[in-house]
Formats: sequence, C-alpha cells, structure tokens
Amino acid sequence: MRFMLEEYMGSSDSWRELFDVVIAKANKPDFYTSEHPFRCYDFEKDTLAFTKVDTFLPEKIYYHGCLKSFLQITKWHGPEVIYFGDHLFSDLRGPSKAGWRTAAIIHELENEIRTQNGDSYRFEQAKFHIIQELLGRLHSTVATSQNRAAYKTLMDELNDERRQARGIMKNMFNGSFGATFVTDTGQESAFSYHIHQYADVYTSKPENFLLYLPEAWLHAPYDIKIMPHHLKVPASLFKEY
Repeated sequence: MRFMLEEYMGSSDSWRELFDVVIAKANKPDFYTSEHPFRCYDFEKDTLAFTKVDTFLPEKIYYHGCLKSFLQITKWHGPEVIYFGDHLFSDLRGPSKAGWRTAAIIHELENEIRTQNGDSYRFEQAKFHIIQELLGRLHSTVATSQNRAAYKTLMDELNDERRQARGIMKNMFNGSFGATFVTDTGQESAFSYHIHQYADVYTSKPENFLLYLPEAWLHAPYDIKIMPHHLKVPASLFKEY
C-alpha cells in the first residue's frame, strides 16, 4: 500500500488515512463463517495486542477477526454496503449471504467483450446458429430407403461444420478453456451461474465506476439471453492501445 499510494499523497500522509477500517490476515473465506476475535496490530513494535476490540480506531490495523464481529462493531448492514472482490467463493459468497451488495471484478471481461463484438466472431456465431437450425430441421425429416445415404452425408457435413465453427469461436477466447461466460455450445457456463448467484454487478476494474454518479441505479436489460455484456457493443466504445 505504501508503494502504490504514499508517493502520491505526500511524505506526511499515511495510506491508512484513506480507510475507515484496515484488516490484514483476515483468512478468507473462513472470515465469513468463523468467530475469530480481532487483534490490534502495533505498527512500531510489530506485535499484536490481546485486548478485546470493541471499536475500530482511525489509522489502526487489525488482524484476523470475523464477519460477525465486524458487523457488530461497524453496524454496516444491508444493501447500503457494496463489497468488491475478484474471487467468487473466497470474496463474494460470504458478503452476499450477509446481505451486502457485491461487485465482482473480472479481469477477462474487456477482452471477451472486444472479441465477441468482432466481425470474425459474429460471423462464426451466426454460422453456428444457422447450422443448428438446419440440423433441427434435418432431425425432423424422416429418412427413407431412397435418401438414407444422402441424409447421413448431409448430417455428417453439418455436424462437421458446427464442430469447426465451435472450435474457431473457442480459440478466439482461450484455446484450452474457451470463453469465461459461455460454453462451446453457447450455453451459460458454471462461472456465469455463480455470477448470478453471488454478484449484484460485475465489471473489469473498479475504475469503471468513476464514470457513474454515486446515486446511479444499475440494472440489467430485461431481454438479455446470457449476461448483460452480451448485448451488441459499438466498436467506437473500444479504445485502441
């Protein structure tokens, strides 16, 4: 924190002045379910005090603790609190169950939005859906003894084309794992499901919220199929670096 902040604040200022409470070694995710007490850290002596912590003092650092004690001391309950984290299970699941608002930081998001809005990806995506439609129509057609060979040949060709389009789209994101939010078949991934479960909002970095007023009301469109960011985004919104 000294490295990141204090050279911009002046030699007499401490980064701890920026925060109401500073907690270190919280041992997440146990922090959300345990009943470990808080300990006040002596910055100069490098020791921990064993007196009971009933209040959080300015510019102090506290070790360990648990969510239950934290809520009792701060009285920060309900949707007035928003918790930022970049790991769904160790960061966001506990605060979400405690009734706080949660914001997921997903670093891969910007690249995925850029990829899925590219012409090459849109082409393969449209191709994939057309093939799916053709396969559905073909399955509803009853093959006769006269056209059985042609039926099988067409079925194999369509399946090959679909497999090829799926592979191309996967490699545009990650050759080993594909996209973060959707599966190779275009369905919601397990990661997307957990985002719905534990995150009220998600973004690629916290600085994105600087573009909005604190009173801004964020909500998802009603007609989304997978995730809000799967809406078509104009290319003019992307910056080239």
